[in-house]
Amino acid sequence: MACPGPKYAILPAIGIFLIVFGVIVALAFPGYIGGRLVETDHLGFDANGSLNAMTKAWAQPDYDMQLSLWVYSVQNPAAVIDGQKPNVVEKGPYVFVEKQAKTFSFTQNNTRTIYHNNKLYFFSQKLSCPTCLLSDNVTVPNLIFQKLVDAAEGNLIVRSAITAAIQIAHETVFIKVTVGDLLFNGYKDPLISGICERPIISTICRAFNVPDRIGLFYGVCLLFVIQLACVIVIVIGYNVVSIPRLVPFITFQLVIELLQQNNTDDGAYEINTGLLDPYQLGHLYSYNNMTIQNGSVYYGPQARMVNGSDGQLFHPFLDSDQKITIFVGQICRSIELEFNKLREFDDVTTYEYQPAKELQDVDLQRSLGFCNPLSPRYFNSTVVQPEKCGPKGLMDISSCAPGNPRIYISNPHFYDCPNALSEAIDGLKQPEADNDRTFVLIQPTAGVVVHAVRRSQINVGMLPGKIRFLSKMNPTIVPVIWLNETAHFDPVTKAQLVQLTTITKVAQVISVTVIGVGIFCIFLNLATFLVLRFYKKDGDEPLLSPYDNDEDVEQAQDNPVAGDD
Repeated sequence: MACPGPKYAILPAIGIFLIVFGVIVALAFPGYIGGRLVETDHLGFDANGSLNAMTKAWAQPDYDMQLSLWVYSVQNPAAVIDGQKPNVVEKGPYVFVEKQAKTFSFTQNNTRTIYHNNKLYFFSQKLSCPTCLLSDNVTVPNLIFQKLVDAAEGNLIVRSAITAAIQIAHETVFIKVTVGDLLFNGYKDPLISGICERPIISTICRAFNVPDRIGLFYGVCLLFVIQLACVIVIVIGYNVVSIPRLVPFITFQLVIELLQQNNTDDGAYEINTGLLDPYQLGHLYSYNNMTIQNGSVYYGPQARMVNGSDGQLFHPFLDSDQKITIFVGQICRSIELEFNKLREFDDVTTYEYQPAKELQDVDLQRSLGFCNPLSPRYFNSTVVQPEKCGPKGLMDISSCAPGNPRIYISNPHFYDCPNALSEAIDGLKQPEADNDRTFVLIQPTAGVVVHAVRRSQINVGMLPGKIRFLSKMNPTIVPVIWLNETAHFDPVTKAQLVQLTTITKVAQVISVTVIGVGIFCIFLNLATFLVLRFYKKDGDEPLLSPYDNDEDVEQAQDNPVAGDD
């Protein structure tokens, strides 16, 4: 059969053209966006020498940021000492509006910057619960007392000194304070007050700069200088030889995730500005001038590494198949986030990331050096608490600060932890995924955070130790507070990302539509050709005469071709 004429090649030609055009749009648009991002997506200066828009937004973000806290107040402190479960009541939320401002300097030809991130918190009565006041009284574990219990594990002389100090100061397992004092204002501890307010000793305390108030957000959280050991020994009247044994519990600083002194920073971060390579934007080189943390932090070289990003900047064109590593200075370690799902948020298409499942893999965490081999036993079951490690679902950050305070980070209400942890506490709400998990939404093309929710719970490990009147108390992990820190992009950033999302979707629709029409044209031409061929049988009269008119037919009859009868 003869090949189709030129007029039958028009349709497939159009189809091929449309397919090529659609492919070009699909490939060229990301390249165009990438070129624009390379020009603007970095920390540094404009052509006129002033800070570019990204740097200004990064240095003083306009994001809507809030810190909401709930305090667990223990209702039966005396019963806990007698061996019963702690019964807690959750009070909150106490909401604080958060503002951030960075101080920074550029190094190495503007390819790196070293910055400090200062945070300010302002209590909002309007956003807090109607009955939530900073003057509310709560009963919480006495962290100083727990360190005294730890120190009493030493020799008899030390134990006797500590027991006497407890009796003199009327120190108790739990302490009653106001929410404001617990968080920002600081409270006076009976041990410090009982010793440092004495006429002669007060001079020593002032000389040694012993803090008179303690609080999670107040000053340097629970910072005790070594000289306080001397003060205790002098007051109790014991030999100075016992002082070295007191050092471990006297010199410690409680450092917990998200909680630091108001209007202070959590360290110096050195990151890549993305000037030469946008894919290196936010890459962390050092923290507090360290690339590897000192040997007292965690329990292996990999756990001490300073790696990943700073968690505030992400490079463009994120790949959902790749995990994100963030170094969190407050807990001295890196955390991996993994892609969870594609999610629309306020008209912006985002990738939702959440903490990687590997964080719950005890064997992996042990091999990396995050398991405390000297962890106290709170649960007999190795399913709940593996050997030489803390209970599952908890992050032991005791080694993150000198003195090893027994502080554990978990999800609120022990979400994603063994049931035994929540069952050990009466009055605790049931965990819910929607309210108790951490996630971050990032626009993948620009690498911009759209919405972030970081939820965590601060827990204190309580042990009876060798203190006689605590012999009936059970080892327990008691929750103190849980917090929800949220960040939501500002209207300007939202408008830019909505525009980027819209343009991206339009480009995708155009590309898919054009390619689809092109493919349809080719298939339509092929279908037409097959139909015509199907209906043209051998020996049938051609559907299309090879002659243009009747004259040609007559001429053909008068002049038969060779071979005709």
